[in-house]
Amino acid sequence: MFQFKIALCQLSVTSDKERNIAHAREAIEEAAGKGAQLILLPEIWNSPYSNDSFPVYAEEIDADKSPSTAMLSELSRSLKITIIGGSIPERSGDRLYNTCCVFGADGKLKAKHRKIHLFDIDIPGQMTFKESKTLTAGETPTIVDTDVGRIGIGICYDIRFQELAAIYAARGAHLLCYPGAFNMTTGPLHWELLQRARAADCQLYVATCSPARDSNSSYVAWGHSTLVGPFGEIIVTTDHDEAIVISEIDYSLIEQRRANLPFQKQRRGDLYQLVDVHRLNSTRTSIAGNSAANDSCKTCLSAIAAGSTFSVVAVAIGSKKSFRSSSSSRSSSERKLKPVETSNDLKKEDSDSADAVPVKREVNRCSGCRRKVGLTGFRVDVASSSAPIIIIPTGMIAARTTRPLDDRPLQGKIRWLR
Repeated sequence: MFQFKIALCQLSVTSDKERNIAHAREAIEEAAGKGAQLILLPEIWNSPYSNDSFPVYAEEIDADKSPSTAMLSELSRSLKITIIGGSIPERSGDRLYNTCCVFGADGKLKAKHRKIHLFDIDIPGQMTFKESKTLTAGETPTIVDTDVGRIGIGICYDIRFQELAAIYAARGAHLLCYPGAFNMTTGPLHWELLQRARAADCQLYVATCSPARDSNSSYVAWGHSTLVGPFGEIIVTTDHDEAIVISEIDYSLIEQRRANLPFQKQRRGDLYQLVDVHRLNSTRTSIAGNSAANDSCKTCLSAIAAGSTFSVVAVAIGSKKSFRSSSSSRSSSERKLKPVETSNDLKKEDSDSADAVPVKREVNRCSGCRRKVGLTGFRVDVASSSAPIIIIPTGMIAARTTRPLDDRPLQGKIRWLR
């Protein structure tokens, strides 16, 4: 299997943007000179980490107005390396994002990850910060194929969400990279813990890179950039000062550890299903039915789920009782479900005309096997939500849906189809 060197560049960050860019250039060149083929930069390395600074330092990444990404592109091409460019404030229209750019050895932008989970914390007397005051959350998990393997990208707070890491593992990632700036409150408690947990959960490598600690800054970073192996072991780490940490990654260790402890093969698919919502939505068809489940029948959806993993949906399977009635004893296999009714199934409700003629019923079919759809089970009625919703067919369901795009609490209820 593939072996290579990774460099974690824990950089000091100042209020001088040009100086930050020049300093990052020096660190990348030094790391590449020591044999690093993959270089990871910190979160928000070209700007102070503050809501006041984000709008001032933000760059339009998709234009020729980004000196930070221009430098990364130039170096990745000239040094023939892959660079995961930490993150910088990105301006897109009237919105700001916390964005990580990945550049291949040809200098081209291979991927762009916008921080999915914004960091909002309020611990009175210790730490209060709300990224959501200025930043917009990203909408897409990011996995990228590079010269050094398949890599899943997250930014700082994203590491707290095990579902995102599990999606990346199910899609074949070898390595998860999280540029991050944990603080002096959460850092000592959670930074190493979360890195080791994600690596052990998914049995792959996890690399993190923090800014160096500046005690005079309004936001003081914890530091401790780290590489964790697929058994949850710390391979290399540093303290809080500026440093370049270089270590070797050997992907054969992933297969070895998964053979040592094969829990990935021991999942109980009869008790729960793991569903990648983004993958399902990216392959949606226009066939009427349960569009949230890709208009799939129970068999096809289960096959998709078996090769995927969970994100925002939790499913419990095997209950003998219906949520409608505590006295119901019918199993799910005995319940006869019908396809979702379409507008063509019904007469016009406001028409009293005796001439109204019913329209022939449309048959909804599975987008996979073309069987009649409806066995996907349930529809969730959600007020004021344009978020994707997954409803899983196997057994009785306890489902948790995504939040609406306007970030208000989602109000929904399960409606059984008859």
